[in-house]
Parts: sequence; C-alpha cells; structure tokens
Amino acid sequence: MPKHRRNNRHQGQSPPHAVPAWDAPQAFWCELVVYRPDRPDVFYLLGSRAAASPRLAMRWLHWRALSMLSQLSEISHAPIISWAESLYASELGMSRLAAGEIYAFTWSDTDEYGETLCYQLTSRPMRASPLLGSYRLTEERKQRAASLRQQMTRCAA
Repeated sequence: MPKHRRNNRHQGQSPPHAVPAWDAPQAFWCELVVYRPDRPDVFYLLGSRAAASPRLAMRWLHWRALSMLSQLSEISHAPIISWAESLYASELGMSRLAAGEIYAFTWSDTDEYGETLCYQLTSRPMRASPLLGSYRLTEERKQRAASLRQQMTRCAA
C-alpha cells in the first residue's frame, strides 16, 4: 500500500490567510448611519450593536437593513433585499470580519423633499468594549472615521 504524503508546507504554522488567535477580534461593532452625499462629514447614527461573532454581526446587519424597508422608498427595496438574501455577500462579510477588516454595505434613497441620502451599514472588529473608552479604541475610531470618509466620498461620486 502506498503511503499518503501530507503537505508539510504549513506544518506548525497557520495558513497565510488565517488571523493568529491572539490577534483575533473579540467582538464586532455594528452601525447604521445616514448622511447626505454633499456633506459626508456629517452623519447620523440610526442604530448600533455589539456582536460576539462575525455571523452574529452579519445577522444584525441583515436584520437592520430589512427593518429599514418600511421607511424607504420602493425603488431602494430591491438592492437591499437582494443583498440581505445573498449567501455570497454574507460569506464575504463574515470572512472579512474574521480577517480583522471592516465590512460595509451602502445604498442611497431620496427623502420626502427629494434630497438624496446615503445609508451605510458597517461592522468592524474591536478588541475593547466601546463603553471602556480606552485609548486603543479611540485610535480605532479615528481609523474607522477615516475609512468611512473615504467610502462616503465614493458614494457621493
């Protein structure tokens, strides 16, 4: 009988795409914000929640997006529903969160005055409780704000 050879390339190491256990996020912070494309620096928080795993974070994002449907125009329903029902989008979000990256989903709608509004659902890994107000969390918030500003300018374009 031939012996099966194991691929020892990663023996004793984690795969290159895996996050080491000591760097793995302990929780995830999820938010829904709304802003005007012409003023991306001013946004309003419509909801937030801490989640214990990437799966729970994605579940909250899906729930929050679908709960917004009654408040939005019918035109914006289709992209939200297709995103929320997409297994690929859910798996992509969970893998990004597990890798320590920010995941965001953005859509636009018009209000009763004809103004365009952008809605953005985000989830990001965190290593400290948002209630602690630690210096590390403050740095994370600065990085997140810079990342959101970049994404908001893309939505406005």
